[in-house]
Amino acid sequence: MKKKLLLFVGLLFTINISAQTYRFIYELEFRNDSTSTSSKKEKMVLDITDQKTKFYDYNFIKYDSINKNTGSNIQTSSLTKQLLTRNSNSNTNEQYSTFNFDYFVMKSDDAIDWEILPNTKKISDFTVQKAICSFGGRNWTAWFTTSIPFNEGPYKFRGLPGLIINLQDTKGNYIYNLIKSQIIKENYDTTSFLETRYGKNPIPINLSQYQKLMLDNYGDPVAGYRLAIKNGGTVVINNQKIQTSEELDVMRKSIKERMKKNYNPIELNHAVVYK
Repeated sequence: MKKKLLLFVGLLFTINISAQTYRFIYELEFRNDSTSTSSKKEKMVLDITDQKTKFYDYNFIKYDSINKNTGSNIQTSSLTKQLLTRNSNSNTNEQYSTFNFDYFVMKSDDAIDWEILPNTKKISDFTVQKAICSFGGRNWTAWFTTSIPFNEGPYKFRGLPGLIINLQDTKGNYIYNLIKSQIIKENYDTTSFLETRYGKNPIPINLSQYQKLMLDNYGDPVAGYRLAIKNGGTVVINNQKIQTSEELDVMRKSIKERMKKNYNPIELNHAVVYK
C-alpha cells in the first residue's frame, strides 16, 4: 500500500480532478453475527469525481470489466449492502439495495458530528490523526490524513479535513482499512450496476417502507413456494427438496432463525426487530 499511496499523493497535486476518478480501495472486515468471533472480509471501492462520491463492493468492478470486454451481461449482488452515491461535498446519500427481485433507492441526510482529537500516529508513511463520533447507534474511531485532501471516507463517513485511512466501531463489528489507491483518467461509469440494477431502475422508498418489506419477508420467507407445494409440486430451497407443507414449515423456521442470527446491520438505530 505504501508505494502506491505515496505515488498517488504526488499525482494528486499535478492532475486536475475534472474528468478523473480518484479510487480508494478499502478492506472491510465485518461480522454478520455480532455474538460470533468470526468475521468476513470484502474489498470496497470509494470513487471520487468532481461531481460524485460513490461507495460499493469491489466485486462489481470485476464483473463490469468482464462484461465490457466480452459483451456479456454477468450480474452480481452486494455482499455488504453498502451501495451509495452522493453529490460532492454533500451529506445526503442515496443508498441502493436489492430485495427479492426488486431494486430500491433510499435517500438519507447523514451529517456526522466529529470530535477531532490531538492524537496522531503513523499508518504506512502517513501521519494520521484521530477523530471519534457516534453514528448509526455505534461509536466510531477514525484515523484520517490531511496528506490526501478529500474530506471523504468509507460508507457514509465523511466531513473530516482529510481522507479516512482507518475506521472502526468500538466493538470491532465493522473495520475499514485503506489498502490501495489509483487514478482513472475518466469518470468511471457505474450506471449499469449501481445507479441501476443492470438496467432495472431503482424504486424510491423510505426507511419505514423498507423496514416493512424486511419484516413481511421475515414473517414468511418461503411464502413464494406455498402455491407450488399446495398443487403437489416439489421445490428446492437451500439444496433441499421440499414436497409437503410440513417440510416447508420446518424450512421456514430454519430460515427465520438464520435470518435473525445473521443480522448485524451497520446502522443499529435503523434495525428492524426480528421476534
